[in-house]
Amino acid sequence: MKRFIHFLLILPLFFACADLADDAETKDPLSYSPYNSELGHCVVVTDCRKDAKTVIIPEVIQIRNIPYTVTAIYTATFLDHTNLQSVVIPPTINEIGDEAFKGCTRLKTVTVPGGATLGKGAFKGSGLVSIELGEGLTVIPNQCFSECSSLSTVTIPSTVKNIKYLAFSGCTGLKEITDLAREPQSLGSGAWPEGRLNATLHIPAGCRAAYEKWSFYFRNIVEDAE
Repeated sequence: MKRFIHFLLILPLFFACADLADDAETKDPLSYSPYNSELGHCVVVTDCRKDAKTVIIPEVIQIRNIPYTVTAIYTATFLDHTNLQSVVIPPTINEIGDEAFKGCTRLKTVTVPGGATLGKGAFKGSGLVSIELGEGLTVIPNQCFSECSSLSTVTIPSTVKNIKYLAFSGCTGLKEITDLAREPQSLGSGAWPEGRLNATLHIPAGCRAAYEKWSFYFRNIVEDAE
């Protein structure tokens, strides 16, 4: 999370939701902190009320009548938020921090914007059933989805080049994986669960030979990804 080093220097300027709203009755469960950027006025999502079930992260918030773009979700922002069931991540988000959604056991589906990077263990041990990763992502980091035993469907964009250490370890419920890359990703140790999962890997037409080595992980490899 190198991008946030400068942000930590202004942590005392932390803005709670109630301070950002025009009145104390705001329904926004999120808290934010501003930081300096070449993009102009920006904020990081830093915290969320534990009782929040549905969260829609805005693209822009107002601070003293000045618009601030919401660009990142800080480390452990939603850590162990077991009430969280739904979250909408806007396209303005370019970074999701380490363990941001770790332990969100009731969170079922997420779409990650293509411009966003993922931190280590970002969704580790969550209740995800499906995950769609947007075009533009290049790395699925260490333990990103590990221990997501309910995870059934995954869409990996063509831009991903590396799937790191234990990224999908423990995801024994995998059924449908769509990988849009024409060349298989570089795999870290334990990136996929060991053994041949009773799962189907969907790949682009004409790429079967390149993915043959992945038959160790998947019983079925089908050339029908679009």
